[in-house]
Amino acid sequence: MSLRLTADQFEGIGSLRFEKKLIELLGEADPGAATHFETDVGLAELRQQCAKARQYGLTREADVARYVVTAWLRATN
Repeated sequence: MSLRLTADQFEGIGSLRFEKKLIELLGEADPGAATHFETDVGLAELRQQCAKARQYGLTREADVARYVVTAWLRATN
């Protein structure tokens, strides 16, 4: 028996990996950020910010991450 994944499943796995890396990055800069984004509300906010970045035409992970980090820093200062 072999395991077959669809393109949507691969994309979902990639998104989860990116979210985890982004939360770790934010947590290094602000330990409170990691705590916040690991909650259901925080994760929804993170996903909303990622979607907003994509609406602005940002497609590379690094660019989306910069957008989210900037949004977080602006909101907390």
